[in-house]
Amino acid sequence: MLKSYFNIELLPLSTTTINLLKLNPQSSSFSSSLIEEIILPDQSFCIEVLKLANSSLYAQSRTIAHLKDAITLIGFKTLKNFALMLSTKDALGRIKLETTQKYLCELPIVSAIISQELTMEANLKSIKEDVFIACLLKSFSMTLFALKEPLKYDDIIKKHKNYNELKILEKEIFSIDHEQLSKKLFEYYELPKSLIENLEELNTTKIKDHNVILLREMAYHLGKQFLEIPISRDDDIRKIIQTKLNIDDKKLENIEANLEQKVKPHPFYQMIISENK
Repeated sequence: MLKSYFNIELLPLSTTTINLLKLNPQSSSFSSSLIEEIILPDQSFCIEVLKLANSSLYAQSRTIAHLKDAITLIGFKTLKNFALMLSTKDALGRIKLETTQKYLCELPIVSAIISQELTMEANLKSIKEDVFIACLLKSFSMTLFALKEPLKYDDIIKKHKNYNELKILEKEIFSIDHEQLSKKLFEYYELPKSLIENLEELNTTKIKDHNVILLREMAYHLGKQFLEIPISRDDDIRKIIQTKLNIDDKKLENIEANLEQKVKPHPFYQMIISENK
């Protein structure tokens, strides 16, 4: 039976997703063959991986027909992110509420895509995939609240003005907030501590030099802008984040001007949009 906290049932992640998240690329046993071994029993995921490998994101001149070739092309970190995205998409597919879909399904994907441009502009390419998955995971535990009480949580999303207020509203209904639930979720699945650290909320009174979190928050700000989600008061600290990341106004304006052409053609975004139509 799936474990629950405060009557909130934990999301049943697929075995494929859990095992990919647990994989350590620094381990001596790590290899593309091991990744293939994990993925192969999950035929539906294999199909999605081959679709991704043949998408416009990789623009191959030939069709990728074999899983091994797709794994080599896509890479481990993107495969891990892809598996996580599909888990969230499948869970939220049951909820047909526009605000919930936009905030918990579209925003993480859009922010993750935008984060790729931000990491390049900030000369932090080495943490690009860490920021991507941090964006996907930021609202992951909120999905559990939405599944438990769809209408009530949709109302919470509409009402909250910042993340502190969001957590207060969550506790009033669920007796636990999304940040606390995230830690429980990751402990339950025995996932790497680094993933939990990258979920830490930004302390607006004392902003730490944690580049993954800073980039994640900047990407979320731009993601809200792209999706026309009202910007909360916490996002007024954007200038401070910009300074810490060494992203000047000109660089940021360039990213903002190209948001549509970067986000809309991306296969992750296309997959979410096609599901919501």
